[in-house]
Order: sequence, then C-alpha cells, then structure tokens
Amino acid sequence: MDINIAQNNFVDFVEKISDPLESSRMNRSPVALMIVQLHGIEKINASYGYSATHMLHTEVAAWLAKNLRENDIISTLAENKFGILLKDMRNEGHAVLAANKISNIKSNLFSIGGNHIKISVSMGVALLARHDLDGDTLLQNAELALEYAVKNGKSHILHSPDIDKRNAAETDMLSELENALENNEFEVVFQPKIRAADYKPCGAEALLRWNSNFYGPVSPGTFMPLIENNPNLFKVTDFVLNRALRSQSQWPVDFGNIPVSVNIPPIITQHLETEAFVEQSLAIWGNDPSSLTLEITETSIMENPELNSRTLSYLREKGISISIDDFGTGYSSLAYFKTIPANELKIDKSFVLTMLSDESNYKLVQVIIDLAHSFGYTAVAEGVETQDILDALKNLGCDCVQGYLISEPLSQTCFIEWLKSYSS
Repeated sequence: MDINIAQNNFVDFVEKISDPLESSRMNRSPVALMIVQLHGIEKINASYGYSATHMLHTEVAAWLAKNLRENDIISTLAENKFGILLKDMRNEGHAVLAANKISNIKSNLFSIGGNHIKISVSMGVALLARHDLDGDTLLQNAELALEYAVKNGKSHILHSPDIDKRNAAETDMLSELENALENNEFEVVFQPKIRAADYKPCGAEALLRWNSNFYGPVSPGTFMPLIENNPNLFKVTDFVLNRALRSQSQWPVDFGNIPVSVNIPPIITQHLETEAFVEQSLAIWGNDPSSLTLEITETSIMENPELNSRTLSYLREKGISISIDDFGTGYSSLAYFKTIPANELKIDKSFVLTMLSDESNYKLVQVIIDLAHSFGYTAVAEGVETQDILDALKNLGCDCVQGYLISEPLSQTCFIEWLKSYSS
C-alpha cells in the first residue's frame, strides 16, 4: 500500500499517478480515481485543535489503507480530502464496491486524545476505463462527482456525462439563488401545529418558498438541497431565521407564547459561529429564547454527535428548544441519542402518512412517541392529512401534529388570521 500522509497538493498527486495511469492505458485495465471528503473537520478544529485533526487524519488514512488493496495509492489532497487510485480493477463494479466499503467508516469511532469521534464521508469517483483521460482531467471529474454527492447527500457518486449536465444546471440555479435575496424572490410561510389533545395552537414551522424571476415558482425539493450544502448560502438561513423571529414577535398572545420552528441545515451546525448567529438574531427582534425551536435532522446530528451536542447544549441552556427532525430515517444509536440535548422528536411524515395502512409504520410511530416521552421530550407528527390519522396519533399520546389536515403553509397575514380564528 502506497500512502503519503504529508503530501498536500493536487498537482503532486497527479504526478504521482501519471505512471500507473499510463500503464493502465497500455494494459487496457480499468482504473478508478476517488476523492474522499471528510465532513465536520472545521468543527473538530474548533473543538479539539489542529493537532487532534492531524491525528484524526492519520487514523483515517490508516483505516483506508486497511480497507483497500496493497497496490492502491492513497495521498492527502487537503485537510479534509484524500485522493485514492484504484489500480488493476477487474471491472468498474470494483470501484462501487470500494466506495461502499469506505462509506462504512461512519460506523467506526476514532479515539483522539480521549475523545470519541464519529465521522462521515462523501466520495466522487471517476473511471479511466470510460475515456482516455489524463490525470488532471480524471481528478477534475472526480471532484465534479464529489460535489454532486455532497449536494445531494449521497455517500458516493460515479462521474458520468449526465453529472456534468446536472452540475451545470445546478450551477446556474445556484447563481440565481445567490441573487434571489437581493431580488426579493424569497418568502417565508408558516405551517401551524396544534396539540393533539385539545386542537389548540402550539407552534408553527417556518418554511422557505422561492418564486424565481427566471424559473418561476421552484419546489423546495429542488432548491433546498443546494442551500443546505452550500456554505455560500449561509445568508439564506440567516434570512429565514430573522424573518421567522420578526414574524413571531407580531403574533397574538391569546394562546401564550407560540414558538416558531426554523430548520437549521447541516452545514450551519458545523459553522463556528452558530451560537452567536442565533443569539444575535434573537436580540435583534427582542424575542424570548423560548419562542424559538431549531429543527435539526437526526442524520446531521449523528455525523458528529459529540461535537453537535456541545453546540446544541449551549443553545438549549440559553432557553432555545431543540427538535430532532425526520426522526426514524437516520442511523442514530441509543448510546448517542441519550446524550443529545433535545426537547422534541419530530416523526417523519413518511411513517405518519401510511401508519394506518402499514402495521410496521404504525408500530414505529408508537415506539417513537414512547421513546420521546421516556426522555421527557415532546412528540410531534408531521404529514397529518386525515382525521383518522389524527385520531390514531391522539390515542397513541402524540403531543402535537402538523399537516394539511390542520392547515397548509400560510403567509404571515393568513397565519395571524388562523390564530385569531381559534381565539374567537
């Protein structure tokens, strides 16, 4: 196994693999180039220091070497990236098998200075067998595939001409997104939540809508993944948080302090200034911290449970509620789950929608509700679209619900009218 931990240069890596690539061309043997990106390195630097990051990097390199073949080449490309050349493959499927094997790194704990760190990775893979490419182009294709994998929350993506087209389309959309704030193309709407026991309002989730001057109305499923994985669009999350808090400060108080929930993308939880960012927004609009709930997906929390627990603990100590969103769709273990400082479990709508027609989903919903209550959390179900489902959730002891049976997402004006209709 050829490993170079000190190497920290893409150009040097291209030179290092030039002879193996030439040999593969002559022998007509498939070769794959992989770029492996570690997630959460910035947060690890901030929490444990750069020496710990270097130790982690070395441990990961050793793990990769152990899980690859002796004749493969591994080099450090950057603080959070490794380049891997898979030589003399039997076929293209070997690259997919290798990527699947590397993605299992998320099930391992790395002990650094007494701290147990769990990491996840994304990978971009480019194949020499498909085209007669030089090392530089092969590396570029792997980077494009990696970019697409990160954007779409995939563990790995194999480069293809279709990836180039989709990346080009997403690049165009990103350009439009970056101008959307200045062009007033965004709107924040609010989907009400009610208590299952008495049908009284108990909150609302702030949701972003984009009516593009170029594309027209764009579905959240299309543009939100671009925002969630792009650090340059931090300002969009800033916009949603501040618009939500401003709106919440204007809601009538007939039912007390109705909190607003704001989704926090994974890239924000890894940001060094998350705590200050949230506190500053609360101060600007004069909101009590108890008026804000931050929704963070189970998967994003478990990318680095110890690090995220520190950030979430700080925010919760300030009086801000923490909701674990899409619960049941991730891979958390109870060993880590019990240490997460949360107030609420939000049951993913994929389970709620079919809970009356799928016995296993019904039982899963029941287990999540019981789990939430055993930890002293509130259980919230999303995706409630029929009265029968609402009745079933009520019988199971679910605390709060949201969905189109209750109300579609509403503008600020319409949400205030909705609240007033309950108090009249």
